Amino acid sequence: VLLDRMGALRAAYPLAQAAVLGGTFVPVGGHSPLEAAAAGCPLVSGPYVDKQADLVGPLERAGALVRTASPEEAAEALARWVLQPEAREAAGTAARVTLARHRGVAERIAPEVLACLG
Repeated sequence: VLLDRMGALRAAYPLAQAAVLGGTFVPVGGHSPLEAAAAGCPLVSGPYVDKQADLVGPLERAGALVRTASPEEAAEALARWVLQPEAREAAGTAARVTLARHRGVAERIAPEVLACLG
C-alpha cells in the first residue's frame, strides 16, 4: 500500500509487514521512523536521514531499520522482511524495545537542563 496523505500512516502501520521511509530517498532530511517503530514495523530507509539521525542510528544498530543507498536496495531489503517472517518479527520487536528505552528522556534530562539555566 502506498500512502501520501497526512494522518493516514498511524492507522496503517499496525497492519503493515514493513515500512519504507519514502522521504529518506531525497535530500530533504528524511521522514520520522517514530510512528512505524512504535507500531512494531521493520523499517527500510534511504541515505538521507540527517534530520532523523538520533532515531535512525539506534534503530539501525538494533536491527529494526535497514538503511539503503538506492530504491533498488530498498526493494531488496523490503522483500527480505516480507519473505522472512521470523526476521521481520525480530526487527519489529527490536523497534518497539528501542523506542521504549528512549521513552521519558525529557523527564530524565530536565533537572540537568534546569541546573544549567541556573
